[in-house]
Amino acid sequence: MCVTGCGKEESAPHLFIHCATFSTLWHHIRSWIGMSGVNPFNIDDHFIQFTHSTGHSKARQSFLQLI
Repeated sequence: MCVTGCGKEESAPHLFIHCATFSTLWHHIRSWIGMSGVNPFNIDDHFIQFTHSTGHSKARQSFLQLI
């Protein structure tokens, strides 16, 4: 079960895309690192979006490694 208590099965797609709590968190993270864009529809798009947003910024690359 999801750690947020939403009652859904915990899975990578749920935690990164579908969970209301975590999708809000990802929205705040995107804003924090200055990344604009739409919410991805699947887990592959989610990680591609974050990977391509790093550019050459060492801070962003370090942040993504942390995730």
